[in-house]
Formats: sequence, C-alpha cells, structure tokens
Amino acid sequence: IIGLIDELYRLERQIWGWGPDHRRRYRQQNSKPVVDKIYRRLKEMKGQIQGKSQLSRGINYILKRQQKLSLFLDNGFVDLDTNAVERQFKPVQTLRKNVYFIGSDEGGDTWAVFSSLIETCKLNGVDPYKYMVWLFDELAELFGQGAQPVIDYRKLLPWRAPAHCVAGVQANAPVVPLAA
Repeated sequence: IIGLIDELYRLERQIWGWGPDHRRRYRQQNSKPVVDKIYRRLKEMKGQIQGKSQLSRGINYILKRQQKLSLFLDNGFVDLDTNAVERQFKPVQTLRKNVYFIGSDEGGDTWAVFSSLIETCKLNGVDPYKYMVWLFDELAELFGQGAQPVIDYRKLLPWRAPAHCVAGVQANAPVVPLAA
C-alpha cells in the first residue's frame, strides 16, 4: 500500500503546475489504475484481518470514504492531499496561544480576519505587506468619496490583487487602479 501511495505522489509530481483539465485527464489515465489497485488490496486485506484492530478500523475508515478520498481523480482543481492548505494554518495555530489575552472579542475577530487574509495571500503567491497597502489605499479611495459606497469585496480579495502585489515583484511596478 505504501509503495502504491508513493506511486501516486510520483505521478502528481509529473503534473505539478498543469491546468485542471490536463490534471484530470492525466489522473484518469495514470492515477486511477493505482487508486483502484489500492482499494482492491485494502478489500483483500479486510477479508484477512479479523477483529477490531487498529488496522481493521483504519481500512474500514478508508473504504467507507472511498468516493470522497478519490475526488481528486475527477476534479483537476483538487490536490491529492491538503498539505499546502495545512501549512498555511501552522503559523496561525502557533500564534493562537499568544493571543489568548487579545483584549476583547472584537480584537480577536479582527486578528482572525487579518491572519486569514495574510495566509490567503501566501497561498496565492501575493506579498501580504504589498497587498495590505494596496487594500487600504483602495478602501481609503472608496470611502473618501463622501457617500457610503457599495463595495464588491470580491474584487479586493488576495487572488484579485494587482500584479505589483505578487511576491517578488519590484516595489516601483505600476499600480493599476481597481475598476469601478
């Protein structure tokens, strides 16, 4: 089983950075037979293992969730594992103990929003500092017009940030204002 899982990761390395449609087609052709072999082997093992051992419970857990665990085969947007997302939360988990005494519920909520935005920036290759500067400039411009504007916040999310906010882009890159 471990060797087959290793084979899946080897196949995933082949398609790193490919578009979702190409990933889905490649997985259907190359990864699906490996996944099918894993499930066949687990079903064989289930018949050989008696009782309620840890191994038996683990196999049952996987087999009951076969459809969800195989979702990556049919959806090129889904990764084989959640490691990239989990790495984004590690700093948040580490910092959590440091913010127990943040001062108020509102302060905690504000910290959670900023922490989430910063980790989302990192996940999308956006420099958090550049993004925050751009975000506050955009908000100041929108609210500085006098009336309470109707804001489409989706346009202000990290993956919509302008090119100069991308990590590694020069600080003097031209700023493209947000379209109204």
